[in-house]
Amino acid sequence: MTERRTSDVARLLGVAPDLLRKWKARGFLPSAPGGVAGQGRGNECFWSDEAVEEARRVADTRKPTKARTR
Repeated sequence: MTERRTSDVARLLGVAPDLLRKWKARGFLPSAPGGVAGQGRGNECFWSDEAVEEARRVADTRKPTKARTR
């Protein structure tokens, strides 16, 4: 079993790490690692293979979006 950091999973799926965090907060990824109370922003969550596959399924089903331009 390999555990990956959030940024590594995001790179693997081709999404931003913040998007993974949003999916996790919105309940789309029940297998995603939970945060640890008392830890700050500099601490990484480690994703199991099961959680990575779940995130891959969500990434595959999301709608493509256009890049915002100003």
